[in-house]
Amino acid sequence: MGRWGDGEDKEDKEDKEDKEGIPNSQFPIPNSQFPIPNSQFPILNS
Repeated sequence: MGRWGDGEDKEDKEDKEDKEGIPNSQFPIPNSQFPIPNSQFPILNS
C-alpha cells in the first residue's frame, strides 16, 4: 500500500502541509486573541 501509493502519499502530504501551513500561520495570530475572550467566556458561562 505504501509502496505503490508512495507517490500519491507524498503529493497528499505536501498538499496537506501546504493547506495547513497557510491557516497555521494565521491561527497563532487569533490564538493570542482567544485567551482574551476566553477569560470572558467563564463569566458568560456563569
